[in-house]
Amino acid sequence: MLLVFYGEDGYSRAEAIRELRENLGDPETASLNATVIRADDANPAEVFAQASAVPFLSPGRLVVVEGLLAKFEAGTTTGRVDGTRPRRTARGARKSVTEDDKSKLSGWEAVATEAPSLPASNSLVFSDGEISQSNPLLKLLVPVGEVRRFDRLTGGETVNWVHRRVGELGGQIRPDAANELGRIGAGDLWSLDAELTKLTLYAGDWPVTIEDIAVLGSLVKQESMYPLVDAVVEGRYGEARVHLDRILDDPRMMRSWFTMLADQVRRLLIAKDLTNRGATHAELLEGLGTRSDFAARKSVGQANRLSMKDLIEMHERLLQHELAFKTGQMDESTSMELLLTDLCKTAARTSVV
Repeated sequence: MLLVFYGEDGYSRAEAIRELRENLGDPETASLNATVIRADDANPAEVFAQASAVPFLSPGRLVVVEGLLAKFEAGTTTGRVDGTRPRRTARGARKSVTEDDKSKLSGWEAVATEAPSLPASNSLVFSDGEISQSNPLLKLLVPVGEVRRFDRLTGGETVNWVHRRVGELGGQIRPDAANELGRIGAGDLWSLDAELTKLTLYAGDWPVTIEDIAVLGSLVKQESMYPLVDAVVEGRYGEARVHLDRILDDPRMMRSWFTMLADQVRRLLIAKDLTNRGATHAELLEGLGTRSDFAARKSVGQANRLSMKDLIEMHERLLQHELAFKTGQMDESTSMELLLTDLCKTAARTSVV
């Protein structure tokens, strides 16, 4: 069986693959019958050999190829890491595969002829992020496999997911608490899942409440600081100043904001470097240490606005702030205000290299 899982919702894609793995039976034997191959290490002959192999003490085999479709996106041979979404055609309006398409597939056109011969017990999965409907490999796979697209959940869909996930964790949650988590966590199911695990353990036999979220919810704390971080790295001083004034009276919030800002500037440096070197989307996710397509795309989009020189300058300024604070050269509130001014000034430059 050939499957294609693609789309922005990386969490749900990973869950679908996990379910296939669970169908292999005992976890110990399942590990012997499950293989993950990254796009850069994949070749058609090896993939089909793995997917055609007889299962060992298991009802089936699972072979997952990650990031291959992105290598065949229009305008790139290494995958789209520029922070933009591939252009979509209308649902169901997929173009047919042309001879020119096949010539671009570097041997992967064999999928169309080999897929029907795969053992019914085995699953070959091509997993990827957001892919355009004109992708030649996707067009080739549609007629010979089962294609599932995982779109990012909306707020209402996220609320439904919260209720379902809490039930799976053996807990309960009040409707207003589920609505709040759906609002602040929409689209980032990885973070939301970690939050729900923590909250259900804390609540025990009682339903999770708004008060529990306020006490334990790191998503709530982060939500109040994300606008400030975004405003700074995008050079919007006026907006950044308004957000900073709200946290200057709380030293804990200041330290948290500084840590988040430093982490984001570091991610932008990594994103800029990987993009300049033509990294694949899978390599980008690995380098940024995230499984969220949304977070990776946002980091790349912000990095693309800035030059490498500007990003290095911002990083050095953060180090100077840390040194000034820890050595007592300046109180943190004053240092934070100067830091915000300098970073916004650097980020507001328009030249990008």
